[in-house]
Formats: sequence, structure tokens, C-alpha cells
Amino acid sequence: LACTLESRAVAEAIEITRVHCVAAARGSDAEEVLPLEECAPDGGSQLRLACGQSAQLLFALRGASPDLMTGDEDSSPTTSSSGKATKRRLLRASRAAEWSSMARDGRAAGSVASAASAPPTASASSSLAGLPSCIDLVIEWSAEGGRTGEVYALQVPCERPAAAPPCPLDVHILAPDSATLTPGLTVPVTLRVRNASSAGPVSFYFVADPQPEMAWLGCERSEVIRLPALAAQTRELQAYFASPGVFNLNRFRFFVVSMPPGAGAVPASEQAPLAFNFPVDRLIHVRESG
Repeated sequence: LACTLESRAVAEAIEITRVHCVAAARGSDAEEVLPLEECAPDGGSQLRLACGQSAQLLFALRGASPDLMTGDEDSSPTTSSSGKATKRRLLRASRAAEWSSMARDGRAAGSVASAASAPPTASASSSLAGLPSCIDLVIEWSAEGGRTGEVYALQVPCERPAAAPPCPLDVHILAPDSATLTPGLTVPVTLRVRNASSAGPVSFYFVADPQPEMAWLGCERSEVIRLPALAAQTRELQAYFASPGVFNLNRFRFFVVSMPPGAGAVPASEQAPLAFNFPVDRLIHVRESG
């Protein structure tokens, strides 16, 4: 799961204190809290976002050993019993409203039916063993002055799109949304690549393509990178801009040279790599100075 967070606070920083996911059946108060593992931990420190800042988190959802919640349980030791009950009621009310909206406009009707008919146990699984068809992401935050709250991403499907190419990699690009043009402007770009296959290691290399008025400093082609099953690696790059404008930072192509048997339709090798790109824009606005 990739979760992008943006702070819309006016003048204060907020801290992300906890991210967890919950599965529930329609019409039932019973809920599962599913184990959520951060794929790129930052040493245990809490994520802090200043006004207007954004961050992208990458998690792996495990289907085993869920915690069953049937009442007002909450892992936050500082939350009172009444506060925990209020949080649970608010989440359930938000989930019920989302279900009603989805049923009314016919959006993701199959997911609604699955969530409505399956009990919140390991048997309520989709094509991914041990996982329900949909989950709710709950992001807890705190701000200066002791203010706290939660935001939700409701009914997130626990499956890859059926039309997705057989690429064994997950790719996430982290960069500022904007920058001010100065002589020799460079912007740090973080490329995070994860082996999405649990069957074994994947080896690949990537190429960063330039574009008019933008170039990559340093090597534009990586060495062959080997990632064990479900492992991730982060690379730091620098993008150079010569003029203002809106640029797409997703200029990466990936060439898989080795992956586990059965992970792809055709074998891959360094002589005949499998090429992939991810057609998702990651835009940055470079503004004129002054």
C-alpha cells in the first residue's frame, strides 16, 4: 500500500502518530485490525510535516494474526475510554456513509458486495490469501497545543488491478511539489523501488531519461540491483532545471534481468531484459524567482 499524506495546516506542523488498517463487514460492529508493516522504516521517529509538506509512505499488509476489535479497544494509551468509543463510532459512521455512496452511484459494486457478505475473519479473503477484499486506512495525527485527530481512506481494495502489467516492482517517486528557479537549481528526487514478489529475488536496472530544460546529474543508468523478496531500496538523484515550467519527474524506465520462475510470462536476462515504465505523472512546478 502506498499512502500519500499532505499537511493542510495553516501555520503549524503536524505529526503522524500512527497508521493502521481495519477490515469490517457491513452491518457488523466487529472489526479486524490487520498487521501493517512499514517497508522503509525511518528509525522509529514519527513523521513530522510542516505546512504544505507532503510525504509518501509504503506499507506491506500482512494477512496473518489479525487483532479482532468488537468494542472500544484502541492502542493509544493516552486516549480515554470515551475518546476511544467516539473514534470507533466516527469510523463506523464514515464507513457506512461510504458504503451508501458506493451503492447509490454503482461505484465498485463488487467490492461493496464482498464487504457486505463476508465476515471480518481470515476467511473473508480476496485473491490475496488471508486478506479481505477491502480495508480502511486510519491515519492518526497530533498538532501543537495537544490537538489530535484522524483521517480515513475508506474501502481501499486489497488487490492489484487486473489489467496491470506483470511487473514485479513497485515504484514510488518522492520530490517537492514546487521549487523556485535559481542559477544552477537542482532538486533532490528520491526513487524507492520494492520487489513486490514474495516468490524470490528480482534483479533490474533503471534508466533516467532527460527532457528539454531538465537533466539528471550523475549517472543516468544504474547498475544491476538485486532485491530479495518484498525488499525495498532507495536511491537519491538530483534533477537540474534550466528554466521555469511544469515538469514530469517520472522519466524512469526499468529493465528486469532476473526474477523467480513463474513471476512473469517470459524469462528475463541481461541480454533480453523485460522493460517496464509506470505511466503516472509526478509533476513539479518550477517558478520564476521574484
